[in-house]
Amino acid sequence: MNIWIPIEYKNSYSELPINGLELCFADVEIDEELRRQYIKLCRWLRRNYWFPIKCKIVFEYYTCYMDSENKSDRAIAIFYPPVEDKNGYMAAYPRIKIAVADFEKDKTRYGLDAALDYYCNILIHELTHYYQWYFYETEQRSKRSLEIEANKYADAIMYIWQKNNK
Repeated sequence: MNIWIPIEYKNSYSELPINGLELCFADVEIDEELRRQYIKLCRWLRRNYWFPIKCKIVFEYYTCYMDSENKSDRAIAIFYPPVEDKNGYMAAYPRIKIAVADFEKDKTRYGLDAALDYYCNILIHELTHYYQWYFYETEQRSKRSLEIEANKYADAIMYIWQKNNK
């Protein structure tokens, strides 16, 4: 079963008035090539997949974040489910934060194409967590199982993206 929603099935899902992906490049230091690649990827994702609840994606000039359990400072990206108010209503949309400060080092070490692919894969991985949250998978499965699935979908969707955009 595919947890990503193909665009042709968008009418089968309930939606909020605000849906889709919103990109925010929070810092001027973010590499222009990486910025263009993320915009190109997200345009392709919007044409091919449905995002029924708006997800804000924030790209920041950091090297890493604390993970959701504050056990490590090595997470390069993190998915935050929406914030609910005391009545159970959504007070803030889901969001993804991606730390891109190491892109220059990765570009030098691995080459431009490999670095761009790596950072696109990270975004797709986190968007898989968005779909896992949307389908209530996060409440039913182990963190390890969710990570394995996110890696699998990131690789599969990256393959389709590369096949259609290279």
